[in-house]
Amino acid sequence: MPSSRVSYKIFLTFIIIIALPVLGLSIVLSRIASGVDQARQEDRFAYAESYLQGSILDSMRFAESRLRQATQDARFSRIMPSFLSGQDVTQQVLSLMGEYGLEGFALSPGDGTLISFGYRRESFSGAGYDRQHKAPRQAGRIEKDGILLFAALPLSPALSAIGMRSIERSVLEVLKTSLGADFDIAHRSAPDILVLTTKRDPFGMNLSGSSISELKSKQLNAEPRVQRAITLPEPFSADYQAWISLPALSLAVSETGAYIAAFALATLALAAAASVILSRQIVRPLGSLLLGVQALSASLVTGEGFERLPINTQDELGELTEGFNRMGSELVAAHRELLRQNDELKEVDQLKNDFLSTTSAELRSPLNTIISLADSMLGSESLSEDDRNTVRYISTSGKKLYGMIGDVLDYTRLEHGDVALQPRVFELKPLADLVLRFCSGLKKKNVELFNLIEPELLVRADEGRIEQVLYNLIGYAVRRTGQGSVIVRSQREAEFVVISVSDWGGNEAGDQAEPGPEGLDLPIAKRLLELHGTALLIESNPGKGGLFSFSLPSVSYAENAAAKDLGGFIPEDEIDELVPLDDPAYAPNAADRRYRILVVDEDPVILRILMNGLRDRYDLSCASDGAEALRRIGANPQALDVILIAAKLPKISGYELCGMIRQEHSSMQLPIIMMTEQGRPADIEEAFACGANDVVTKPASIFELRARLKTHIELSKLNDAYARFVPRDFLGFLGKSSIIDTRLGEYIESDMTILVSDIRGFTLMSERLGPQAVFVRLNDYLSRMGPIIRAHNGFIDKYIGDTIMAIFPQKPLDAIRAAQAMCTEMDAFNAEASQKDEEAIVAGIGVHTGRLMLGTIGEAERMDGTVLSNVVNLAFKLESLTKPFGAQIIVSGAVMEAISSSMEGMTQRYLGLSKIKGKDTSIPIYELMLPGSEGATQKKRELRHRFEKAVFLYDSGAMDEAYRAFLDLSAELPEDPAWRVYVNRILGARGYDDAELFEE
Repeated sequence: MPSSRVSYKIFLTFIIIIALPVLGLSIVLSRIASGVDQARQEDRFAYAESYLQGSILDSMRFAESRLRQATQDARFSRIMPSFLSGQDVTQQVLSLMGEYGLEGFALSPGDGTLISFGYRRESFSGAGYDRQHKAPRQAGRIEKDGILLFAALPLSPALSAIGMRSIERSVLEVLKTSLGADFDIAHRSAPDILVLTTKRDPFGMNLSGSSISELKSKQLNAEPRVQRAITLPEPFSADYQAWISLPALSLAVSETGAYIAAFALATLALAAAASVILSRQIVRPLGSLLLGVQALSASLVTGEGFERLPINTQDELGELTEGFNRMGSELVAAHRELLRQNDELKEVDQLKNDFLSTTSAELRSPLNTIISLADSMLGSESLSEDDRNTVRYISTSGKKLYGMIGDVLDYTRLEHGDVALQPRVFELKPLADLVLRFCSGLKKKNVELFNLIEPELLVRADEGRIEQVLYNLIGYAVRRTGQGSVIVRSQREAEFVVISVSDWGGNEAGDQAEPGPEGLDLPIAKRLLELHGTALLIESNPGKGGLFSFSLPSVSYAENAAAKDLGGFIPEDEIDELVPLDDPAYAPNAADRRYRILVVDEDPVILRILMNGLRDRYDLSCASDGAEALRRIGANPQALDVILIAAKLPKISGYELCGMIRQEHSSMQLPIIMMTEQGRPADIEEAFACGANDVVTKPASIFELRARLKTHIELSKLNDAYARFVPRDFLGFLGKSSIIDTRLGEYIESDMTILVSDIRGFTLMSERLGPQAVFVRLNDYLSRMGPIIRAHNGFIDKYIGDTIMAIFPQKPLDAIRAAQAMCTEMDAFNAEASQKDEEAIVAGIGVHTGRLMLGTIGEAERMDGTVLSNVVNLAFKLESLTKPFGAQIIVSGAVMEAISSSMEGMTQRYLGLSKIKGKDTSIPIYELMLPGSEGATQKKRELRHRFEKAVFLYDSGAMDEAYRAFLDLSAELPEDPAWRVYVNRILGARGYDDAELFEE
């Protein structure tokens, strides 16, 4: 190799390495010197500020203390009577002032007058002590000669004593000598005028009272100074602003500093020159090489060709560039070949995956159908015992083959990393119990299964995958063991738990040195454990058996805050043995109700499976497409308990059909179970998105389907039961779909109508009939009224004994029509009662409308939905007026305004004004009379205008005319109690004690 041609470049590099530290050191030294000076200046400012503030605070405390001592002196107590009598007490007060160090003293009666001693009165007045209000406890005033501090002490409610202490300007000038500090204070109302300053002119005269702008123009002091604003303590901060000025830091540069600066500049210039040379000779070629590396990387990603780098030098850098060009060309060619091979491998691998997936899906669907058909046949009573055993073998073999196909799919997913773990804390022993019970059907007669895992042993892992691992290992051990035992054990080791499965006692593998790879049980278990970060260890003893072990992280109950969530397994003491699925104990009780299911599917095989497996308990109806299903549902939706819908249907899909049904029926009212072909996550997600309650894979296991149907029917019926106590309309107004979503204190505010209906004389009727007869009669009556309210867009908020409180959220006319229908139904109810020689029921109805709040009240353990508003109280009051007025329906004026154009044959009669309880206002009330009524009601219609005229006379205060008008009405319609109400009111107002007064 020729002699180095970059030696001078290395030399320049050393120069830079030396120059940069020197330059940095000079900068650091300069920074340190500057920082020290700046810190000193900050300390001076802080000291000056604390000196001024401390002087003011100390003087104020001194004034307060000495004023308190002076006023507590016995001599002061003797002086006050003389002062109050008008005598001259100046000498006595001055004596006390001198003794207690007060420079001024004043007495303020609080009426605006002020009597001062030893100091001019205007100073006290300027501090605000001559106003007609309570004297301020502290006050201050700044003058050109110093700072005046005042402290006030109340002697009585009408008299205050005021003491004054001053800080002379000379006290502030102390810092002028030691620090060179000057204080400037100005009043905020005239910020340009210095009330007090320690500055002096060239002749030694103090400049207090001068203008700040004037002082700046004269430049009294050629020395540069730094000024900073400070905050004065109370009571000066609100009215005064202050500044401190100090001499500025010296900007003179020392000789050493000059040398440092010169050396630094020279070093910097040398480094700059070296960097230019180095950039041209080394940095630029290296930068070009770096860009080439980036271009090579991009070409490998995009597959484009490699562009060679130009060679500009003949030194080592040029040789490096040439080597890089050769390497880049070879790397691009190798990368292209690798991509081609990878594409071929991916294509082959995808073909394999597609084949496995398609074949497995095609095998699982008919195999699942065979299993479902076999299981459904097991429930038939017409099978002989031999045929039943044959069908059971078909089902068992099919399930075994189904599991093998599942193993193939699981192994494929594990190979491609498509399995995601969901770790949680769970108890290991119940899981092992469950697996051993399922594997008990695989064992031979001479093989026993034991679970020796210690109780309450918690581990953290994916519970479902660990169950699969145990099932594979135990199943493998059971199949290869001819006689003996299969034992599952646990052993704690530090922070882990070692779980082992042993099959000692002789195996069928003969003298194999290691358990053979029978099926995919062990490979799948090994891969699943590797996902958990652990390994499957295998030990073998030829002719005796083997041991499989793995470890999992343990969790103590103290560490596990979620231990209360455990218990998802069936307790051991509740399971004696697994019950075969065709056991007669699973047969439904014939006395139980038969539920109605609509099955929507065009596959006759699926329909036959469902008919065979469900007809003993359920009544099934079938629809082959969505249109037929909608017709059946629309004809009588209450006749259905559950709907089973296949995902694939002609014309519209099962998902679309489910969405259409959900537009009319909620998931709580009408459960829907979707049947998908493969149970893929995307299918399940879409099923739940369109409103399905559950998803099963078609053809579903009959026994699984029975369990799911039972659960959803019970949930639906439970929701219906809740709706009887909390109406769905109530939840709808709160924006909730279920009662479990409600929270205490939630409410909405809206305009609604309240209807209150109450049975008259119910208490007396209860005493006559007895408890049982009362409940039968009352429920019979209420069962007729409730549907009427719901049919008119209302819902019952609550039953209060025999009282109905209903809410009509849409319009008041709905409540009126409901009231009319309730009266008609009441007449029919009483007609039937008359035929049975039973007592008739008479009920009054009150209706009012307005703004109300509907929400939940109570406490955490007991809450209720209710309505809060004066509208409710008025509705109850209107109902209570129906008895004294002899009316069936009484409504408020607000209701009449809302329905005036829709009376539909009803006649209203104005009953007057009813006072609102707790308020000074009254509301008009009306009686509504139903069309077609005869007798007294017909007479009321004929005399309506005369009655209303009499009421208007009463309302206007014409008592005599009203009295005569009501008496005339009583002669023509004595059975109408309304006129009696007003006659009693008039007589009561006149002072007749024997009048039968009506109390509102």
